[in-house]
Amino acid sequence: MSIIEQAKGVLAQAGGLPIDETFAVLRAYCRAHQARLTDIARRVVTGALEPANVLHADAALRSQPGS
Repeated sequence: MSIIEQAKGVLAQAGGLPIDETFAVLRAYCRAHQARLTDIARRVVTGALEPANVLHADAALRSQPGS
């Protein structure tokens, strides 16, 4: 299983999201932080980055006007 698939699973579990939505959440976080998807995925899976931080950042981005 790829590191991205693992991170999607972690985010789905932590946020109660359907697995198909987690990739968009992960991608949005990476774009907002100008980071590589695999780097952030690895940090989520290893616990170096709390899933809540990724999920809250996505919620904040979605609540901005024009989103």
